[in-house]
Amino acid sequence: DLDTKGFNFNPDVSYDSVSDIEGNYYHTLEIDTITWMAENLRVTKLNDGTQIPNITDDSYWSEAITPAYCFYDNSKIKGDLYGCLYNWYTIETEKLCPAGWHVPSSAEWSRLEKYLIENGYNFDGTTEGNKISKSLSSGEGWRMIVQDGVTSNNDYPEYINKTGFTAVPGGHREEDGYFIYSSVEGEWWSSTKVGEDQALYRFIFNNDYSFGYEPGSLNRGVSVRCVKD
Repeated sequence: DLDTKGFNFNPDVSYDSVSDIEGNYYHTLEIDTITWMAENLRVTKLNDGTQIPNITDDSYWSEAITPAYCFYDNSKIKGDLYGCLYNWYTIETEKLCPAGWHVPSSAEWSRLEKYLIENGYNFDGTTEGNKISKSLSSGEGWRMIVQDGVTSNNDYPEYINKTGFTAVPGGHREEDGYFIYSSVEGEWWSSTKVGEDQALYRFIFNNDYSFGYEPGSLNRGVSVRCVKD
């Protein structure tokens, strides 16, 4: 039932699968005893069957204070490739992931980062410093930057997608509705809110080797990976 969609899944990783309420199947894998999706979520309904509005208009997107999703550039083709982009109000429902799964907290993302750094996933073989983006990356679809160890460079081939996480450069949608950074960046929401109007998300860029995080507007359109409860 799994469709690889041309992604460079790691043949040395043992994948399982999970399906969402619409019947989409996703590769899954275990890292540090936690089961993660190895693909971006592309469901358009909450797990109770409620339809998530697809907001294409920029002004409606920027003003929304309820759940919404979109495809990058409002293109279904890019949605099939990268999954959906969701505002954080969708995350807040706690019903976006398949039953028995959830959007990872900032602490769960940090646990993943720490484990990978300490267990040999830095591109240079060190076990300190944050140099794990290449090991998270699909290795395909990224705009190439020829610089030592960065996400998009094809150097250190044994580290490309070493984790099996298969991160793709799906970009994001700004709070004003503007789409940006497809082929350059991947972003993934956490469930952790910061203050009244921001939440933390994780990201990797084509021109860097770190796995970053920062707060973003609740109206930002960001990809989602789910983890098993």
